[in-house]
Amino acid sequence: MPLPPLLAPAGLTEFPGRSSLAPQTFGEGRVMQGNGTIMKKVALTVAVLALGLAACESKTANAVDNTTVENAVEADAMAAENSVDNALDAAGNAVENAGESIENAAEATDNAASNEVNAAQ
Repeated sequence: MPLPPLLAPAGLTEFPGRSSLAPQTFGEGRVMQGNGTIMKKVALTVAVLALGLAACESKTANAVDNTTVENAVEADAMAAENSVDNALDAAGNAVENAGESIENAAEATDNAASNEVNAAQ
């Protein structure tokens, strides 16, 4: 049942077998007619793009978080490696100092023995 002309929305006319927007004139005789499928496609495209962008943003945030964690782990590993290097250097220096101390003690013993021999003559 068609609506009375005063209550019908602007441009809506019933055709036999379907309801559609009636042709509307815009300006100097230009006619536009459609059933809204283009706008539905545009709306769907915008929705898909928005969802895609939202998915990219969450992946970007995850990538930033992962990079931050990886950088922290790398910094910790570098600090541990530096600590090990420093400890090895210190141990090497201690061994070298101990060897020099033994060498100095041996020289002192040799000098003391030489002094005893020289004093006895």
